[in-house]
Amino acid sequence: MKFSLPLITAMLLATTPAWGISHTETGDFSDNGLSPNAFVLDPGINVISARVGFHPDETVDRDYFSLTVPGGYVLSSLVLGSGTVVGGGASFVGVQAGPVMTVDPLSGSPEGLLGWAHYGSAFLGTDILGFMGFGPGSTGYTPPLAAGTYTFWVQDYSAALIPYVYEFGVTPVPEPGVVWLMLAGGILLGLSRLKSAD
Repeated sequence: MKFSLPLITAMLLATTPAWGISHTETGDFSDNGLSPNAFVLDPGINVISARVGFHPDETVDRDYFSLTVPGGYVLSSLVLGSGTVVGGGASFVGVQAGPVMTVDPLSGSPEGLLGWAHYGSAFLGTDILGFMGFGPGSTGYTPPLAAGTYTFWVQDYSAALIPYVYEFGVTPVPEPGVVWLMLAGGILLGLSRLKSAD
């Protein structure tokens, strides 16, 4: 049986999820970690955007929102999207497993967080989900994050309100059959190249 490169490519593409903006949430989110805004993520790219920092009266504006990753999917990325501004040298994002954020923002301790990160403008356009898993003092994790609910805490240390745009990537959990099909496609591609080199 002879396999052509276009056939193998088509087989591999058939197992790859389509990417695109599937869900967008904007607004002024909750300042209370015990009652965050709650959203269910869709497969693909989910955009969450708002502003954090300090109001003119010098009160702190933090954002808390919980995201539910549906069964059969994983949270595979968190990209700092276009429109994100980093003020005051660094911004902060933390994540806790579950539907609420119980970590006191004034405690100075990351204990109880699954992961966290400070990020600057050099991180714009990059995926920081893995980086967050190494936040010192947190529980830690290796992405992707499995189906379930996670609560995020966003803060900036600027003297003004600073916008952020987070792009959360949700992808299907690879099924064993899909993995085997991809491996078989790679092997067949290698064999066809070896045969054509003869």
